[in-house]
Amino acid sequence: MSGHSLRGKTGERSGLFNEEITPARVAEFAAAVCSTAPLGGVPPTFYTILRRGEFELFQRLGIALSSVLHAEQEYVYLKPLSVGRGTHVSCDTEVTKFMEKKGRETILKFMTFETRIFQGERSIEDQTPIGLSRTTIVIREKV
Repeated sequence: MSGHSLRGKTGERSGLFNEEITPARVAEFAAAVCSTAPLGGVPPTFYTILRRGEFELFQRLGIALSSVLHAEQEYVYLKPLSVGRGTHVSCDTEVTKFMEKKGRETILKFMTFETRIFQGERSIEDQTPIGLSRTTIVIREKV
């Protein structure tokens, strides 16, 4: 996909998706990342599992996963994630930034995706997020 057409996709949103968060799922993630000091019982990078919207947008925008370089990841915890038996969160992802840098032989396209995380399985209208996950990727193309 050309840089111009990706630039025009700033503001594009994924569909709403829901995830069930259980203590076992948190413990499994903590073990996988060797977390010994969880943030309120949740490892600081736990929101990694809530990035489904990014992949939905990659597909919709024609971004091949093989062309993506993961450049930066940021997690913002605005409120604690309450994890209990059968806790649900709702998430949506938006393309928030696009920037292009041209070199002699390549074009680097930087895109930032922001996933908003809400406590509960329902519509996200009129809710305040409990957290954010921001991902910046680089797509490298030959000129």
